Amino acid sequence: MKEASNNKFLLVGLGNPGSRYQSTRHNIGFMFLDFLLKSKSKDSFKVDPQYNAEIARVRINDCDCMLVKPLTFMNLSGEAVAKVARFYKIATSQIIVFYDDLDLASGKLRLRTKSGDGGHNGIKSIKQHLATNDYINFRFGIGRPENSGFEISDWVLSKLSKSEQETFQETFSLAEKTLGDLLSGGLSVAQNRLAERSSE
Repeated sequence: MKEASNNKFLLVGLGNPGSRYQSTRHNIGFMFLDFLLKSKSKDSFKVDPQYNAEIARVRINDCDCMLVKPLTFMNLSGEAVAKVARFYKIATSQIIVFYDDLDLASGKLRLRTKSGDGGHNGIKSIKQHLATNDYINFRFGIGRPENSGFEISDWVLSKLSKSEQETFQETFSLAEKTLGDLLSGGLSVAQNRLAERSSE
C-alpha cells in the first residue's frame, strides 16, 4: 500500500470506452480529462489492467493528481475508482469526479460535494463502491433533448455537434481554472470564483 498524502488527488472522468462512444454526451468526463492532460503534460493515458482503467499523472498547483478513466463501462465505474483509491490510500474527500448532467443546460458547469446521483448510473456505482458520497464532483450540463419523444438513452449516447464541441472547449477551460482554485484554495473558494466567472 502507498502512504497517504494530503496533496494527492484522484481525478475521475466518467464515460464509456471504445470509438463508438467518443465525443458523445455521456463521455464528457473522459473528454475533460483528455483536455486537462493535454494542457498540463506531454504524457498520454496508459491502460492499467490492475484497475481496468486508463491512468495518467500530472502536477497541478503542487498537488499530485492521478487522472483515471474507468474502462468498466459507465454502470460499473465505481469498481475501478474504489480499487485505485484503496491502493493509493486516497481519502474520499480528495476524489474529484467529472461527469455529464442532464438537468443542467448544455455547457454549464457546477461544483458540488455530497450531492445525489441524479439518476446517473456512473455516480450510483461510485457511491455504492465507496459507500459514501463524500467526494467532490464537477457536473457538465448536457441538457435534455428538445424533442420529448427522444429517448434519454439515445440522447446521452449521441455525439456532440461541432458547435457544442466548441462550447465545451470553453467550459473545459473554465473547469480547469476552477480545479486549480479547488486544489489551492478549497471548495468554497473554488465555488465562489466559479460563480464570479460564470456571471461575467
